[in-house]
Amino acid sequence: KHNIPDNKILNCDKLLIRFLWRRDYVAHPRNPKGTVSRKVKNEKEIEDSVAKLYPNHLIESFQTENMSMTDQLSAIVNTDILIGMHGAGLTLALFLPKHAGLIEIYPKYWSSDNAHFRAIARWRNLHYIHWQNVESKNEFTNHYTYVPPSVVHRLLSTTILNMCKAQKGHS
Repeated sequence: KHNIPDNKILNCDKLLIRFLWRRDYVAHPRNPKGTVSRKVKNEKEIEDSVAKLYPNHLIESFQTENMSMTDQLSAIVNTDILIGMHGAGLTLALFLPKHAGLIEIYPKYWSSDNAHFRAIARWRNLHYIHWQNVESKNEFTNHYTYVPPSVVHRLLSTTILNMCKAQKGHS
C-alpha cells in the first residue's frame, strides 16, 4: 500500500543499526500528560559508544511518534538491527528485513514475560536477544533507565555474529 521496496540485502561490512527511542508525547486521551514509561536515560552515550565500536556501520536513531507510517516503514525495511526499549514501537519488527536482528531492552520494573516482540521475532525468524536491568541504581525518576553501553556492545556483538554466521551458512 505504501509502495516501499523491501529488498534489503545483508551486508555484514556495512550494517544499519537503528535505535528506537521512546519520548513523552500525547498519544491517547487516557494519557493527557503524555508521560511514557520505559525510556533510556543515556541515549547519546550509547549511540556514541556504538559508533566508536563499529565505525564502518551506520548508526541512527529515531522516534516514531512524529513520523508518518510511510516514513516509519521506509526506515524499518532498511534496518539490519533494531534496538529499543520494550514498547509498541517495536511492533515495527514485523517489517524488518528477513535477515534482521531485534534487541529488546527492559527496565527493572517491567516484566520480561511480556514476550510480544520476542514472539514476533520468532514468527519472522529474526535474530532476537533481550536484556533486563536488574540493578536499582540504573533506574531514575520519570521512568528513565540507564543502560550500560557495555551491555549494548555485548548484545550487538552477539546479534551481528549470529546474523553474519547465518549469512555465511547460506552462501
